Amino acid sequence: MIPRVALLLVASSVPDEGRIVFMGNPGLVRPGFVSTSKSEIKITFSPDGERMLWGTIGWEGGAGGWDIWESRLEGGQWSKPAPVSSNSSQNDFDPYFAPDGRGVYFFSNRAGGVGGDDIWFAAFDPERGAYSPAENLGPHMNSTGDEWAPILSSDGKRILFASDGRGGRGLHDRFTSERKDGALLPAEPLPGSVNSTDDDFDAILLEKDSVLVSSR
Repeated sequence: MIPRVALLLVASSVPDEGRIVFMGNPGLVRPGFVSTSKSEIKITFSPDGERMLWGTIGWEGGAGGWDIWESRLEGGQWSKPAPVSSNSSQNDFDPYFAPDGRGVYFFSNRAGGVGGDDIWFAAFDPERGAYSPAENLGPHMNSTGDEWAPILSSDGKRILFASDGRGGRGLHDRFTSERKDGALLPAEPLPGSVNSTDDDFDAILLEKDSVLVSSR
């Protein structure tokens, strides 16, 4: 049985001394609307704050069992959630909106990948409000194992993700791939003790990419 997971938000700030300060208590994101009796994971917002996407497990009306859903801010109100057009009949999960607002990164085990769960990218046209068919990001990032939880640096030049198919110190380790001249360079593990012998994934970057917070 898959455990139920809910989406929570809590406000925070980073003062001059570099400490992360959380203000108030965490609260469910739109109970009954975004957060339900099913599982919802990994919320992401477009840079303009007008679209939010999240992963779902077991929601009815999607293309597969694990789907990405979206709500749009219209007239100060969030629209009824709808599955994004880039979903497949397989698992689609862990969405992350690109910093320039021009697409969404996510993992999927759909046909056409390198193996297992791969990182894919669906371009987004803000003028039309439409997603293009998803593209696999290729073997410099993906492996015959599973790749999860893509996020990007604030300048969009580095993709940070977790993989259990590229070697490393443990199970899932954190890797990064740099984009140069429009192409992705071969992925490399994060240095030092960032990775452990256990699972390391679901990272976020704070304070202009100088702080990494992750699950272990």
